[in-house]
Amino acid sequence: MISKLATALILNPKNQLLLVKRRKETAVLPDKWGYPGGTIELGQTIEEAIHAEVKPETGFDVKISKIGKECEIHAGNKMIIAIPVLCRTETSEVTLDFEHTDFKWINPKDLLLFDLGVPRNEVVDMVGSVGLNL
Repeated sequence: MISKLATALILNPKNQLLLVKRRKETAVLPDKWGYPGGTIELGQTIEEAIHAEVKPETGFDVKISKIGKECEIHAGNKMIIAIPVLCRTETSEVTLDFEHTDFKWINPKDLLLFDLGVPRNEVVDMVGSVGLNL
């Protein structure tokens, strides 16, 4: 079964995009940069999944601005369905959980400079579906 993931593309008040770095021990895309989010559980809406994942992973709440289209993402040897969700936060202060080792607020145009572990064209399609241009 292919997992569906809620993927939070979070912008702060300076319109910087949040990236988080996964732990080396993570099963999918270890030691790679990515976004807060996680599996959409059975019966859960995309909005519920975003709020359930973002607060524990970052320490802050978000306001959902736009839900993008489902995108196929090849994450190493695993294929997932990512649903990008453009979110806004009023803070730039991040409190990471145990799943992540680092974070950065970046200019969205610099996203492809980071090792995300997935094909560039899939990243461009995913962020483009919520209106972010790289």
